[in-house]
Amino acid sequence: METNSSEFNLGETVEVVINQVMILSQEQQVKIIHDSPAEVSSMLLYGDNLRLQQVLSDFLTNALLFTPASEGSPIVFRVTPKKERIGMKMHIVLLEFHITHSAWGIPDDLIQDMFHSSHRVSKEGLGLQMRQNMVKIMNGTRGNTPPAVS
Repeated sequence: METNSSEFNLGETVEVVINQVMILSQEQQVKIIHDSPAEVSSMLLYGDNLRLQQVLSDFLTNALLFTPASEGSPIVFRVTPKKERIGMKMHIVLLEFHITHSAWGIPDDLIQDMFHSSHRVSKEGLGLQMRQNMVKIMNGTRGNTPPAVS
C-alpha cells in the first residue's frame, strides 16, 4: 500500500467524510455532530488526503453500524490539531481524531481484530485491521487512549 501526498484542506476532507456517511446516519437514525475548532476548516496540510478519507469514513461507518438508534445520542466526530513549529515558516501538525458516543459501540472482539492478526477475522474486523494498517503507513498511532470507540 502506497501513500500519495499532496496539499489539501483538512476542513474539506472532514466535510467529505461526514457527507460519505450521511445516508447511513439517516438510515440508522443516529446524528453525527462535527465538533472541531474553527481553525480546522481552513487548515492546509500535506499528506495523503484519499487515505485519510478512507480511514475516517470507515471508522465512522463502523461507529454508526454499532450504534442503536434507540439510544438517542449522537456520534461526536472531533478533530484536534496540535501544531509544533520547526523552523521559521514551517509547522508539523499532529492531528487527533476522536469518534465518541454513549452507546455500547463496536464489540470488543472487532476492536481486538483491528489490533491483532487472527485467522478468524470477520469482514468488519478485517476492514478495521486494514484501516489500522493505513494509519500506521501514514505515521499515525491510536494514541494514549484505549483501542476502542467509546
